[in-house]
Amino acid sequence: MNRKLGGGMRHLATAGADVFHTSATARGHVPAPAQIRWPLVLIELVIAVNALGGAVWGLAGAENVPREWLEGTPFDSYLIPSLILLVGVGGGMTVAAVALLTRRCYAPELTIAAGLVLVGWIATQVMIIVPHGGFSWLQPTMFAAGLFVAALGWRLRRNEIRPEGARR
Repeated sequence: MNRKLGGGMRHLATAGADVFHTSATARGHVPAPAQIRWPLVLIELVIAVNALGGAVWGLAGAENVPREWLEGTPFDSYLIPSLILLVGVGGGMTVAAVALLTRRCYAPELTIAAGLVLVGWIATQVMIIVPHGGFSWLQPTMFAAGLFVAALGWRLRRNEIRPEGARR
């Protein structure tokens, strides 16, 4: 086939690929390095599963968790906080991970938002329950994880690294 097209057509085809690559890069649709994307997806999914577990535990009555921790809050039970954990943290992390997996161009923004929602959740939780004696090693761990997720999302966004083949 190269003989039929000749050298000029082959050069034209290559030039077209270069123009496409340049315009795709200018739009910010360059491949997200696997060394960032895959660990980020894994972290987001682990956090989502952790949030699901916490929400299920809370919805089941939060056995061995003192009700005094809810004093000074608008909540009489762990029902609403559990739903917030499930939808806000777990749902947010799941949506961000799926956006990365499906290579959506807005995945970095969703990742930043999911990380910041987790940071806000933990900060609020600490302000409410630590004065009542409630502290867990998971709180600083999840706070750090939320900052890490948001920072990786910011790096993807700042460097305009978009998942390869990103779609809106």
